Amino acid sequence: MSDERFDELSKAIATAVSRRQALKLTLAAAAGGALSLVGARQAKAIAPGRCRRVGVICRQDYECCDFYCNPATGRCACRPGQNFCRRTRRCISCSPNATFDPETCECTCNEGTSPCDGDCCGPDETCCVGFYGGQCCPPGIACCPGGFCDFYGYGC
Repeated sequence: MSDERFDELSKAIATAVSRRQALKLTLAAAAGGALSLVGARQAKAIAPGRCRRVGVICRQDYECCDFYCNPATGRCACRPGQNFCRRTRRCISCSPNATFDPETCECTCNEGTSPCDGDCCGPDETCCVGFYGGQCCPPGIACCPGGFCDFYGYGC
């Protein structure tokens, strides 16, 4: 900034202002501050990168944490076949051979099935656990050491 411009700016600031003008400036500054606070609250409520929890109003699946906006209610919900855990406020998927316990928010294997690293194997299936987790292999399908079933018969 040049010396001349600085002098002009300092003279403009130093000039006398009437009480009425000072009051208008003060009220305008206060109103602007209040509006900026309201805007900040609204921005916080719908901040980008934040997802909406189950029960919150939505329009699209991507707005919801569990990626499902129920078209009938217009609210975020668990996908069909999933269960809502009140304690963690998350949706939980259980295997077809399991039952969801709402008290513990855990899936327990049904009678006649056996647990297999988060899954439940049927009575004729083999639990195959390895590097990639667990998987239930149907009868006659080999379980490979890596934790996968040899569905194509390539051998382990």
